[in-house]
Amino acid sequence: MSYHWNPVESVPMDGKIRGLGLGWSATLGAFAAPAAIAVEVIASELLEGVAVNWNVSVIFLFGAPPSLLVTWLLGMPLVLYLRKKNQLNAFAVCAGGAAIGAICFAVLLWTVSLPIDKAAQVPEQALFGALLGLMVALACCLLARIPFRTRRVTPSA
Repeated sequence: MSYHWNPVESVPMDGKIRGLGLGWSATLGAFAAPAAIAVEVIASELLEGVAVNWNVSVIFLFGAPPSLLVTWLLGMPLVLYLRKKNQLNAFAVCAGGAAIGAICFAVLLWTVSLPIDKAAQVPEQALFGALLGLMVALACCLLARIPFRTRRVTPSA
């Protein structure tokens, strides 16, 4: 039986999603946030005409552990819950990832920053966190080949 994967279509006829698997996809997808921050830092330095510091290992050193932790403690239970309820699709995972990212990033920066103007920065931090969460969720969905819409199984008469 030949198999052709179409990201717009849902689960193939045999009912199996072919991808890396949820565990590997979540682990590798969690590195999308530090990678995006590293690209943003390098791009902003290039645009400003400043000497580019190509040592982005610090970003991964401090960015990967929280990203992995949030992905495994909050993101994976969401994906498993959606799968259990037969509602697993990329839109639901990405919406959940954006919400989780917004809350966790704002709380993380709130706890580690100085008390000056904390309240004024929360919306910006939440927006940035939502974008990071969306990137992680989208990377996970693409790696796991989670369909973009849920396939409705109707009982046959």
